[in-house]
Formats: sequence, structure tokens, C-alpha cells
Amino acid sequence: MTRNGGPVRLSAAKQRIALATLLVNANHHVSLDKLIEYMWGDKAPKQARGALHTHMTRLRRVLDGGVDGPPLIETLGAGYVLRADAGSLDMERFRELAVQAARAGRAGDRSGESGLLREALGLWRGPALVDVLSESLHRDEVSRLEEERMRLLERWFDLGLRTGRHEEIIADLKAATTEHPLRERLWEQLMLALHLAERRAEALEVYRHVAGLLREELGIDPGHELRRLHQAVLNGEPTPAGLTREPTQAVPGDEPASAPPAPEVPPPPSVPRQLPSDIARFTGRHADLAKLYELLPEEGHNRPIVIAAIGGTGGVGKTALAVHWAHEVRDRFPDGQLHVDLRGFGPGEPMAPATALEMMLRSLHVPADQIPAEVEARSALLRSTLAGRRVLVLLDNARNTAQVRPLLPGSDCLVLVTSRTRLAGLAVHDDARHVFLRRLREAESQTLLGKILGAGRVSAEAEAAAELARLCAHLPLALAISAEHVTRRPGAQLADLVAQLRDKRSRLDLLGVDEDPQMSLRAVFSWSYQALDPRAARAFRLLGLHRGRAFGVGAAAALIGVPPVEAQRLLEILTDRCLLETGARDRYRMHDLMRVYATELVEAEESEADRLAAVQRLLSWYLHTVDRADQVLNPQHQQLPLPPLAPSCEPYTFSGHEDALLWLETEHANLMAAVRQAFELGQYTLAWRLPCALWSFFNLRKHWDSWIASHEIGLEAALLLGDAHAEAPVRTSLAVAFWDRRQFKDALPHAELALALQRELGDRWGEGNALNTLGLVHVDLDSPEQAVACHRQALAIFTDLGYPWGQGIASAGIGRALIRLHQPRTALQHHLSALAAFRAIGNLWGEGIALTDMCTTYAALGDHEETIRWCYRSLDRCREIGDRNTEARTLHILGQALAATGCPVSAIETWQQALTIFDHLADSQAARVRASIAELEASAGLILEADPTPSAC
Repeated sequence: MTRNGGPVRLSAAKQRIALATLLVNANHHVSLDKLIEYMWGDKAPKQARGALHTHMTRLRRVLDGGVDGPPLIETLGAGYVLRADAGSLDMERFRELAVQAARAGRAGDRSGESGLLREALGLWRGPALVDVLSESLHRDEVSRLEEERMRLLERWFDLGLRTGRHEEIIADLKAATTEHPLRERLWEQLMLALHLAERRAEALEVYRHVAGLLREELGIDPGHELRRLHQAVLNGEPTPAGLTREPTQAVPGDEPASAPPAPEVPPPPSVPRQLPSDIARFTGRHADLAKLYELLPEEGHNRPIVIAAIGGTGGVGKTALAVHWAHEVRDRFPDGQLHVDLRGFGPGEPMAPATALEMMLRSLHVPADQIPAEVEARSALLRSTLAGRRVLVLLDNARNTAQVRPLLPGSDCLVLVTSRTRLAGLAVHDDARHVFLRRLREAESQTLLGKILGAGRVSAEAEAAAELARLCAHLPLALAISAEHVTRRPGAQLADLVAQLRDKRSRLDLLGVDEDPQMSLRAVFSWSYQALDPRAARAFRLLGLHRGRAFGVGAAAALIGVPPVEAQRLLEILTDRCLLETGARDRYRMHDLMRVYATELVEAEESEADRLAAVQRLLSWYLHTVDRADQVLNPQHQQLPLPPLAPSCEPYTFSGHEDALLWLETEHANLMAAVRQAFELGQYTLAWRLPCALWSFFNLRKHWDSWIASHEIGLEAALLLGDAHAEAPVRTSLAVAFWDRRQFKDALPHAELALALQRELGDRWGEGNALNTLGLVHVDLDSPEQAVACHRQALAIFTDLGYPWGQGIASAGIGRALIRLHQPRTALQHHLSALAAFRAIGNLWGEGIALTDMCTTYAALGDHEETIRWCYRSLDRCREIGDRNTEARTLHILGQALAATGCPVSAIETWQQALTIFDHLADSQAARVRASIAELEASAGLILEADPTPSAC
């Protein structure tokens, strides 16, 4: 398009769609609803009209800027109209030439008609609107324009045949049949031109080729005209009579455009039976089959159409399920079964609705010359033809709702649609029922392998078979390919293939089929990926950098580098295309094979710098979000300064203690993976800061293995940096982890080194923290005097700094050491001070610890009644914040007090509760609790039932 003497350049995709829609409807009103449908399809935003208005304003600015005269686009009612002179649009000129050619033809001027048609066809410079990305626009408008062009082209070829120019048009006919291989009229004309040119063998070869093509692509035989021409060529008729025909439809522009009425179609002479063969090794899917059986219409007249949309990722077995179930119920549809591969995802372009409709109508024995050109008219004819018939229609591999909707019967039929998209439009507007396929369960995978390899073999190599299923992500296609690799290698063991598949770099190479590359897992996944728009495709690639099994919107937003709202939209697109799976709490995941594929793509298509930047955003987002969670779990606990966060990243804000703890538990595995990833990428600052930020979470939930492993990585990172400011806090936290796990001798050197480093650095807060940690270790190494000295120094430092959290920890430490020194009454005052300090800053974790210390102190004083009262207070607080370890320690103390007050049954029940928690945490204190239970049972002569009724003391 040109404007003001130069080309109009529009980079915004939505504005290009709007302009294209107005151009193909020039001088005609285009409604807002139509523009919204063409611009957004099924994904229209909530404020679509406002967004449309914004795009139209910008479009008008581009078109009318610097141009005198009235605006090109006018607002008209609830829509717009583009005003254009007849001579200013190629499309209008094309139609005007078509009208002139038709008039010349009616006047008997074939030479003039041919010249005008040639001029009209010369206005086409390639496919219409090829650079405008709107499936619905192409469906409604481009297909109509293309049909107009094809009618003129076929008429021009007819004129060439009638005027003896058959030699001249053979090359053009060959090009046309290559471009439109399923258009039989072009093949007829090519055969006739070759025959008239006395190239009979080539004409017969053309027939063999097109006959094979139609059977392979559409499952039908050549039409009547092609068969008649074939017979004429075989008979050697010099000029087959009646095989060059006048056009049966009006030339574009000659008459007002309208859909032709649906012709009366006689009952078909035979019933179509087009279902592909059933799959002998079909396995499982009992729940999915049950859902399909629930959809079967009841017997009777005027039954509404039933649509089942079977969705799922590539290779999960959608077509297998649809075909298997269709065979099971085909007897209920005596009027036939239709099957169309819509080629929505795969090599080549998706099948156009017009082509699919022609195929279906031909299968129902509608004569070719009675099939109208317009999609709407063909769709109406299909509904008329199927009215009153009970037919099962299987539409396989659909691209989207727009491709499927014109193919739907009106009533009485059952339609099965398979697709890698969720086809939300079918559910909303056509009442389709979704059956979404998950990957096979473990037992189903084993059964499938047994059907291919033999149950005995799978049983004999059970461990290898189980790992093979896992490496194949329990995808039926991957399992079938793997099993085929084994069966074609005599003597091969499952373990051999498993060993090869463990290497992620070659896993997808192994899951291929040499003689049929389109059946490889990589190809199957690529069809879904290639259908994505550029932003969604980039998002999919970058998500391959995430090391965890599942992730949330925030992490995805950081990795992709977009705001969370945009990330949510992209994740929904990927989920809709079945490239992601959804879980609880807005969690998303890729199965292992899909992650391998995404990783291949991101390494191939993103630069190393871009990959590193994406991971840095993710790791930084995790660090900032963990820091926010830590502030909720452990208020006033001093956090280390954080590196800046990328502008597009938005850390989570937590509503409270439970919310923060739940997020940390959910992300636990991801956070450990992030620590390892940071270290592997040389991001050593993040590799030590992230473990330190997780201190409160680890301390509260007692994930000792993760606590120690992450801090050992952090320590190595700090040493590689040569940064004492990093090494000191990591060693302090590592010392606490070893102490908490009762590995006191492992804790001591870290605590001592941390203290020395903090003193060298002059970091008084760090020194006080290290002193408190060293004091804890000394108590349990039977050096309570040294512990008191450490904690008193820490208390002085934190009092001087005005830091209540540190004061509370120091006071609690002094109290514990004094109890070891048999000074419980003095210890009590320190524990009360600690409790007051934590309550003053609202630190529930510290309060729970202080309450438990009060229990220990009253127990040391021998005041069992007071011990019991403080234990119940402590239990309430521990359960409120999810501190399971402190809860178990309190229960142990409570059991001792109950035993001392003559309540052995209650004591043992309480200890059993403590034992359950300690066992779950793998805490060594479980042994002490077992010993207490055994000792009390022996002394009291108690034999408790397996499920005793709680008794009051």
C-alpha cells in the first residue's frame, strides 16, 4: 500500500490486521465485532473495544499524517469504513477486469476475454495478505479472494484449450497443479492439454499421480470428470467431447455476491467407513474412555450434536484414543464414519476448512459440480446432507476452533476432535466437552512396553523398564519408539538403551524413527513450537533454562524478562498449546522430554549472553523473594544487603507467616537447584547469598540436608571470591546447621572461624551473631562456662547496637548455659528477658523458642505443674508457625512432666506424638523419646493398644 507517494509501513501486527480487513472490505462497513475477531480470535482482551480504538487511532495517524483531504478511515456506526476510489485498489481493478472479461465472453469475443483475464490475473503478485497474521481473516476473506482468482484462472485455461493454445498453457497448468494439488479441475485441464498435444503417456501419468494423491490426502477416488477424461485418453479419442466446459459459477463482480442455495442431494449410494485401523496395543485410558461413553447421545429423534474435544501434548496418544473409541462405538452410527486429518500441526500448512468440507461432501457422494465455492455455503450443505443421519465424525489434529467450526454437523451426529490446543471456543460456543489426556501412569507404561516387547521380558528387566518409562516421560509415542529400538536389535537389553537415554544431550536423537523422521519426538514437539507467535516461542525457549520440575508465574516472568501479567498470558498460551502442564497454585511444569527439547532450542536460538542474563534475572528474583519471605518468618532478623533487581522483575509480597512458609516449601527444590545453577554459572555472589537468605526457613523446618548442602556450595563460592564478608556469614549459618543436627564437633570449627573473620572485618553485628552461635556449640560440648562468656559478649554488642533480635538470642543462650551450670532460677530471668525481646518485635519464631526454654527451666526447677502450663503455651505458638522440631521438643518435655505427675498413659501418648515428628524429620532425638517410652512402660507395666483411646490424667 502506498500513501502520499510512498509505501505505508506498519510494524504493529494488530494494525496490519485492521488495515487488511478494511481494505478487503473497502467502501463497506466493517463492524467492531468482526475487527476484534480478526485481530484477537479467541484471545480477545477484556477491554477489547478500548484496545481496538487505540489501534485504530494509531493506524489513522500513520495513514493520514501529512496528507491533505478527508481521512482514509471513517467511523461509521459501531464500526469503520475505508473509503477508496475504484481505481486505487488492485482488488477492485481485478474485479472490474473480471466483469469486462465476462461481458466479452458473452459477446463471443474469446480473444478479448482471454486478454482481460490475463491482465486481471497479472495483478496478483503472490498469496493474498501472506504477511498478515490472522487465521480468521484468512479463513473468511483470503479464501474468498483466492477462490475468485482460481475461477478466473480455470476460465483462462479453458479458453486456452478451446482456442488451440494447449501447448502454451501446459507449463502454467503444471505450476497451478503444484500450487493447488487438491483442485481436480486443474488436473483435468492439464490432462486434456497433454492429450491434445499428443503427449498421451504423460496424460495417463498425471491421472495416476492425482489418483494416488487424492487417496493419500483425502481418502477419496478421483471425481466423475477426471475418470471420464482418463477413459477417453485410454480409448484414444482425439478430442474428448464435452470435456472443456463453461464456468458453472458467476464470474466475480458480474453479479451481486451471495451464497448459492444448497442443492438437493440424493441419498448416498454407499456409507462411508473412513476410520483408520484400530491400534492393537492400545493401553489403559479407562477413565478417559468412561468420559467418552458418558457423551454418547440417547436413542431417539432430533438428538443434538455431541462434540468431544480430546486434547493433550504431542505424542500422548490423542488420535489413538479417538480411533480406538470410535471403533468401539461405530455400530451406533449406522450412517457412517468420516475421518479428516486437518493437519493442524505438522509439516506443511493446515488444511483449509474449504478443502476439508469438499472432502467430507465428496465422501458423502455430493457431486463435485454441486459443491459451492464459499466456505459458508459448503458448511450449510454439509449440515443439510447430514441432517437426520447418525454419523460419527473424527476431525483429527485440529489447529484451532476456527478450523473446526465450519465442519460441524447440525444434529444427530457425534464429533470427535483431537488437538494440541484446548479449543476453548468450541467449549464456550458449541458446548464441546473436553477430555484432556495426561501422560500414562507407571503401571500403564509397563503394560504398553509389555505389549510391544513381551510381558515376560519387561518383568525380567523390571528395574530397567521402570527407568525407561520415566526417561520417556510416560509418553506412549516415546515408549513405542524406544521399544522398537530394542526389538530391532537382537540380544539388546533394556538397560543398554536406558544407559544411552540418560544422556539428555542425545535423548531426543534416540527417540527418532530413521525411515520416518516425521514420527520422531523432536519433530512432533516442533510442530507445536512452530505454531507459536515469536513472543510465546521465546518464552518457551527461555523456560528451558529453569532447573526445577515446576515453577510459578513470578519465576517465569523473571526468566522471560516481562511483567507477571504478560508472563501469565504467555504461560496460558503455552498451556493451551499443551507445551506446559498445569499444577496446583498456579504452578506450571514441563515433562522431562519437553524440557530437553526446550533446552535444545534455547541453546540453538539464544545467545550465550542472553541465556546468562535470563538466568541472572531468575536467580536474583529468587533471592529477593526469599528475602521478603524471611522478613515475614523472622521479623527484625537482620538481612544482608541485596544486589539490585532487574526492573521487569517483581518479587512476591506475602500476606503472612503461613503464606511465606507455604511458598518456601513449594519452591524448596527449585531454590536448591538455583543455588547449584548459580555456582555452575560462576555467579558466586548469588551462590552464597541465596543459602544465607534461606536460614530462617531451614531453621524453622529443619531441612538439614538442604541446609548443609546449600551452605557448603555457598562456602565454596565465597572462598573462590576470596571475600571474607561472604565467608563469615556462611560459616556462621553452617555452624548452626551442624549444631542443630547435633553434630557439635563439625559445628565448632565453622563457628570459631566465623568469629575470627568477623572480628578481622570489624563487623560488630556479625561478631555478635558468631558469638551466639559459638555459645550454642559450647553448651552442647559440655563447656557451659565458655558458652556464658560468649553469650554475654554477644548481649553487650547487641545492646550497644540496639538490636532486640540478637539480644533475645543471647539472653536465651545464657539461660540454657546456666541450666547446665545448675542455676535454673537465674536462668529463668534470662529466658523471661528473651521472651520479652521477641514479643516486643513480633517475632513468633523467637517467641516459640523462648516458650520452650521456659518449659525446660521450670522442669529443671522441678515445678511440673508450671512446666505443663508453659508447654501448652509453647505448643500453641509452635503449631501456629509450623515449627515442627520445637513442637516435638516441647512434647518431649511435656511427657516428662506428665509422667512425673502420675499420668503415665498421657505421657506415653504425648511422647508418641513427639516420636512421629522426630521420625519424620530424621532427628536423632527420636532415640531419646523411644528410650523414655520404653522405660516408662517397663516401670509402670503398661501395655498400650495400637490405637489407644486418649485418656485424661
